[in-house]
Amino acid sequence: MPICIECSYPVSHLYSTYSRADDRSLGKGVRLTQCPRCQRFADKYVEYDFVVIFIDLVLIKPQAWRRQRPIRCMSIILHSLSSLVYCLLKIEILQLTKLFVR
Repeated sequence: MPICIECSYPVSHLYSTYSRADDRSLGKGVRLTQCPRCQRFADKYVEYDFVVIFIDLVLIKPQAWRRQRPIRCMSIILHSLSSLVYCLLKIEILQLTKLFVR
């Protein structure tokens, strides 16, 4: 059962879809659920891009961590760190090749 990311109260669902939800050009069809306890959106990250969620995870925002399962959080962080290490190594290799080309 999903929970509210603000107050951890259980909610029945995070969003509702409507009949024109398939028409992305209208930008309509999805309505976020409000938490009955705190009256905020149960999960605002439903509409957010992965990059924004990752930044909030890195900034240790409790709402982002409540949304993610711990195993998924670790896999996201490990994947992102491995991508970062790959990019840094690639930059280092490019700099070393420039030294030896001269």
